[in-house]
Amino acid sequence: MVTAVGGTSLSADTDGNYQSETVWNDVHGASGGGVSQYFGEPLYQYLLPASVQKELNHHRGIPDVAYNADEGTPILLYMSFAGTPGYYTIGGTSEGAPQWAASSLTAIS
Repeated sequence: MVTAVGGTSLSADTDGNYQSETVWNDVHGASGGGVSQYFGEPLYQYLLPASVQKELNHHRGIPDVAYNADEGTPILLYMSFAGTPGYYTIGGTSEGAPQWAASSLTAIS
């Protein structure tokens, strides 16, 4: 099964402590969600509240997880293959999905 990663706007203090989180939706982009018309509800979504269960109607809710994607709080990465190698910032689900994949691999090993 593929894990769908959506985006949030994550706020943390200068020590990295969690402050708040909302859906990512600004002038740079947005991350939405919905209910699959094709895939059944996976077991891990059965634990969601009754109000959500009613909306899902035994179908998969997407995204499965959400991760910081706000370009206002980007990550820093080094690109050596670009025309000008150096440090760049990146946001959007191009930020969230690889971070989620990396954290998942770390948890497995």
